This record gives sequence, structure tokens and C-alpha cells, in this order.
Amino acid sequence: MQNNPPLCASPRSVLTTALALTAFVSLCSTACFGQATITPGEGVSFSQEDFDFNGVTTVSNTGVVDVNLATLMVATGINSGYLNISDGDGWVVQNLPILASDPYPDIETHFNLGTTFGTTDASLNAFAQFSANPVTSFSNAPNTSFTLGAADQYDAEGFGGDYAGGNEPAPLAGAINFQAGGLVSASFQPNHPNVQAAMNQCLPAAVANSLQYLKTTYGLNVPDPNVPGRGDFSTTPPSQKVPNGAGMEKAGDSLVGQLDVTTGRNSASRTVGPAVGGLAGLQGKLQYLENAGLGAQVVVQHQGQNGGLTSANLPAMVTSMNGTVTSSSQGNRVTSDFILNEIKAGEDVEMGFLYRGANGQDNGGHFVDLVGAGTILGVPWVAYQSDHLQTDMDPNDALGTGTTDFAFLSDIDTDGRLNLVGENTTPNVAVVYSESTIPEPSTLALLGFGLAAVFLFGHKRLLRKT
Repeated sequence: MQNNPPLCASPRSVLTTALALTAFVSLCSTACFGQATITPGEGVSFSQEDFDFNGVTTVSNTGVVDVNLATLMVATGINSGYLNISDGDGWVVQNLPILASDPYPDIETHFNLGTTFGTTDASLNAFAQFSANPVTSFSNAPNTSFTLGAADQYDAEGFGGDYAGGNEPAPLAGAINFQAGGLVSASFQPNHPNVQAAMNQCLPAAVANSLQYLKTTYGLNVPDPNVPGRGDFSTTPPSQKVPNGAGMEKAGDSLVGQLDVTTGRNSASRTVGPAVGGLAGLQGKLQYLENAGLGAQVVVQHQGQNGGLTSANLPAMVTSMNGTVTSSSQGNRVTSDFILNEIKAGEDVEMGFLYRGANGQDNGGHFVDLVGAGTILGVPWVAYQSDHLQTDMDPNDALGTGTTDFAFLSDIDTDGRLNLVGENTTPNVAVVYSESTIPEPSTLALLGFGLAAVFLFGHKRLLRKT
């Protein structure tokens, strides 16, 4: 016969249970209740941005927070969540997503460091919290002193022209207003590489990275390897040209080198070269696809302008030289809906943005390859990659490609264009290109679902007959 325990526990058992519960709550304070205060050494590191643009004070007032996803998740016991940081300037890092579905090891964003140009800071007093859910507000709490690591050198440009806007304005604190109960979503694309870029080669590099993504993920037959290279416009006989990586490279040695040629980016060396505009970049992408015989295998779309608030809209239809590859416009302003839908559907997306100068006006910009997108409490966001340190500042082509950038999409300067909130200078998004294989990835998914349904239906009929 089973002995049932008494209905009323003894005082000793109550005390034992209470002590055990206290210990459980103490051990479970982060994982069970979904938030943790971050201290140094838990995967969140800070640095001060050094801009290597012409005509600017190198030491800026912009800070960088870089998160190693695995380290933070292990340290806190939270496998997906949102990082928030406040300091004397307010809520400087807002709901930075640290998600288990992110296939890339690091993510970073930018914030106002609260110092003056030319002043090198050694530490940052801030309150950092990692929570399982995003928040609509975040206030300062007892700060922790974080050591600032080595300066984060930044030399990422090449869209529309060189930056010449004076000292770069730092991102604003608390710039995003979240919606309580707003949609939270995330879509990431694995298999995006990040090739080392020559000076001002960001647009061909972004296109090369996205084409390699389509090759790896969907089998698009891109014939050229995605390795560092440079367009060869010389008249030297092919037999006398040196290989990629030494002097005047053969364009055929690399995908990005071929895209240099088709976009017309005729550079003198890896450390000297011109920027590329939105229309020339799109025409070059289409021409490469035509040259490679891939026109019948892809669908290309674009949205936005050539570059700049007063610049021309991109044509409704842009075609390759022989008309075998065409891109259709999806509007004269870049929209978050278009970006999010394309990323969610598995299509590649490249984005060009224009830095804002000290006077708030458009300046030279940068081109990047998108690897993720979604919404946080109703506010759209993107994750993207590029070479932060091009060859003119990285002669060994070994730095600048090791992290993923994060920014919200919101028109905070109310000029009719989306800003990248969390990117250096809070730039304006000017243009995006998108491309997918035929059939498109979303169609492939539906086809797979349909085939699975047919198989299951047939299998059930067979079982009934049996």
C-alpha cells in the first residue's frame, strides 16, 4: 500500500523547500526570468570609431558595440534576446537583436559616445541589459565601467562619390519609437560571403557577394570565383598580364574584378579607384549576368534613385547591352516592405546609402549586401555586410570583413527616405537591387510543399488499397 505524505508539511520541510526555492531563484535569475545585466567579458565589447575619410578628424564621437553571439548567450543563459544600453546621453543602443537564428557569429551597431572629436576615450560608463523580449522604454541604472578596445578603423565608401562632408555626426540616442504589441519578426540568409574590397569597390563587392550567395544556396552557375580582384582595362596582351593580387589583375581571376569592368570602375590600383553610382552599378550587374549567359535564370528588380535627394530616379526598365537581362523598377523610393519581403523570400538584396555630412546633407556613401531583415515591435530593421576597411587603409587585405552591421529603417529626418538608424551618420537609403533565381525561391518552397502534399496523398491512397 502506498504511503501518502501528510497534508501539512513540517516546519523543517517548509524551511528546506524555501531554501531550495531561494537557491533555484538565484541560479535561475537570468534564464528563467529572461533578463541579465551585462558586465565586461560577457561577449559585449565597445570601441571608438576612427574614420579614415579625407578631410575629417580621425578620432570621432561615434561608439561601436560589437556582440559575439555565442559568448553572450552562454554567459547569460538566454539563447535569443535583445540588447539595450543606456549611458549619460540616454538610450543609445535600442533592442539590438541577438538571435539563435542568426547564422553569423558577430553583430554590431553604432551609437553616440558622448565625447568630442579628436578626444580618445579609454572607457565607457553604461548600463547594458540583455533580455528575452524587446522593450518599449529603457532607463539608466547603476552603470558599469567598460574598457574601450582598440580604435575601430572605418573606411567604407564608394557609392556615388568620396565622402567630403566634414566630421561625421554620431547617431542620435533614443531615435526609435517602438509600438507596444508591434510585430516582431526575423529572417536571416546563411551563405553570404564578405570579400575583401579595393578602395571604393563596395558596389561591385556587394553584388559579387550576393551572386555567390545565389550560387551557393540555389546553384546559380556563376562562372567566376568570389575572391579579391580588380577590373583590368589595360591593353596589355593576356599572356603578359600578371595574376590576381599583383599589380594590374586579370579581371577573369575574380568575380568582383569582372564586375569592376561591367560597371566601368576603371581603377589605377587596389589603393586608388573611383566610386560607382546606382545606375552604373545596376547596368554593370545586368551586363555581367548577360556575359555569363545567366539572363534566362534570374529575375532582377530595383527600387530608388541613382544617389542623392535631388538625383534622378532610376528608369522603370534597365537592360543589359543586348537586352537579354532586364531589371524592373519597384518605385522611386526604397521601402521597408520591399526589402523585408525580398529577404524573407530568400532573394539577394544589395543596398546603397548616402552618408550625411556635418550639415545634414547627402554625401558620398557605401554599398552593402543584406543578410537579414525583420521587425522589432513594429519597426523594420536590416542586417548587412561589407568591407569596413578597404585596401587603401588595409594594404594586406586582412581586416574589415569580420562582422555584421545592424540598423533600423526609419525616416527620422522626415525627408521621404528611410534612414539607417544605428549606422554611421544615420545615412539615407538611396537604392536597392534584388535578384532571384528562376523559379524564384518562394516558388521553389511552394513547389516543394505541393510535391510533399501529393506524395502524402498518394501514400495514403496506397495504404487504403493495401
